[in-house]
Amino acid sequence: MEISSENWTKWEPEPIPSFPLYSFEKIDQDYWYRFAEDNPLLHVQIVLIYLIALYILRNFYMKDRKPLEIRPILFVWNLSMGLFSLFACCRMSRELLLVLSWDQGFYKSICVREGLHMSSLFWGIVYVWSKVFFLADTFFLVLLKKQIHPFHIFHHTLAAIIPPQIMPFGEPIVRWFATVNYFVHAIVYPILALQAAKVKIPKVGLITMVLELLQMVFALGISFYTLMIKYNGGDCVRHPWSLQICNYMYIGFLLFVIHLCYQKFTVGGKQKAV
Repeated sequence: MEISSENWTKWEPEPIPSFPLYSFEKIDQDYWYRFAEDNPLLHVQIVLIYLIALYILRNFYMKDRKPLEIRPILFVWNLSMGLFSLFACCRMSRELLLVLSWDQGFYKSICVREGLHMSSLFWGIVYVWSKVFFLADTFFLVLLKKQIHPFHIFHHTLAAIIPPQIMPFGEPIVRWFATVNYFVHAIVYPILALQAAKVKIPKVGLITMVLELLQMVFALGISFYTLMIKYNGGDCVRHPWSLQICNYMYIGFLLFVIHLCYQKFTVGGKQKAV
């Protein structure tokens, strides 16, 4: 199954009778693929605006002000993001579990364009755009005058830029990336909501970092799995650019998280905010 440069976006969703579809999940996939292809730098521009606004807010507006009392807003935001991620994870995991139940299911779920449901297509596109909304996390930290680790900005910046670059390729592996990311957020954001409500959670930093670390290890593992299949002459729907950019990104994230864990949780390490 050699994939030419002309048919990367031609993965049509398949009707699955046992998988109900909500009305809001019915979308024009061609429009969104064309939009991503025609606006390759849109998310880069959004990230630049994010960085500029962050700098102005932190170094001018909040410089001589006390932390704002926004915990109720932060609680609602984090809880909303957690519920949103949980619902999206449930929707995408139905397709994933179905494909995994097939013969050679794991391989097909990562490398073969089969079993795409319109619901998963919808939530995959939402996954790409949700990264823009998650940039708001940093502004909450600034308004609370919390210390922001460079990894936080690095993570949110790349998470907003990379997914739109690979979305037009229509790669099956993205359903894994999105489902696992939704799953992690479905755990992390409710924890952050409880923190905003001043509920004490022991070792919350360790919990969130371990989840992030496991996510990076898993994503990097399945990406290398596709690389080895292609290296050995097998069939796998992965674009060379997507392979490179995903592997570099997850390696970078993984090294950052390992570094933070070492700094934060080794004996004598100084605790820093992330």
